[in-house]
Amino acid sequence: MKTIELKCMPKSWNEVSMSQFRILEGMKKKYKSKEAYLIYCFLYFQGLKPTLYASVWKEILSRIPVLNHFVLMDGRKVDFLEHDFLHIGTAIPLWKQCYRYKGIREFLFGKRFWLQDQELLSFAKKIEFLTENCIITANPVAEKKVGRKVFKSYYTLLADIPWLEYNKCCMFYERFISTKNKVFLWKFMCVLYQMDSPEQAESCFDELEINVVLRFWEGCQNYFSKCFPHLFKKVNKKTEKSTNDAMKRESEITVFLSKQAYLGPDAVRKMLAYDALEYMEQNAVDCEQRRNEMEKLKRR
Repeated sequence: MKTIELKCMPKSWNEVSMSQFRILEGMKKKYKSKEAYLIYCFLYFQGLKPTLYASVWKEILSRIPVLNHFVLMDGRKVDFLEHDFLHIGTAIPLWKQCYRYKGIREFLFGKRFWLQDQELLSFAKKIEFLTENCIITANPVAEKKVGRKVFKSYYTLLADIPWLEYNKCCMFYERFISTKNKVFLWKFMCVLYQMDSPEQAESCFDELEINVVLRFWEGCQNYFSKCFPHLFKKVNKKTEKSTNDAMKRESEITVFLSKQAYLGPDAVRKMLAYDALEYMEQNAVDCEQRRNEMEKLKRR
């Protein structure tokens, strides 16, 4: 009986590092079918490499006593013929491929082993989330080094972002999405990473990093929308009208939070965004209850 000990693989997008994102992006462009993409992703995470030598090298290596073990297990073969369950008049061949782990040491001294194609497909299902929508709440681009300075993003689920910075990010993100003007994108990145200027952000992020960071922001917003459903339901209805009125909206919310939390405007801007959203969610719930009561009175 064959036993293969699999290496630990990511269970969700949150466990995929930025370097792995780059590899996966290249594979997605190279392998168009879902099955091929997942199989090669599995081989990448496991560090496996198929062994397949050209016939010339096989002949040469087989004649050298010290190296002839390299070609004893090699290439693709039919493992066995499956019975004709489909009644098509012929048996179905089940193929297997020889693999080894990557690296010079594994090449010289490592074990070779066979894996059936159907086994690979079974293993690949463990990372099927890679073909689904990318939702992340932990930023793979956790920090960015510019010269001697290191600029860090806010933590998982934006747990440490102050209300003022969160509000700015929302404003710049909404304007970038609605206008596609990258000026707002660089301002958004500048605030999220607490950089010195938007120009600095423009010079140090590549396209893939930007897409991943935007996915991170969307994932956090999706999490907040589940935590505060009444608030985000109300905000989504007003998004189109409010993008040109962001400063006025921020002032109104600051005044509201000052009254609710018994804090001054400066203290409100420094409070955690999650705490501010909790106050606003409760207000949205109260408003909805009053509106429902008014509708009941009108019906009488």
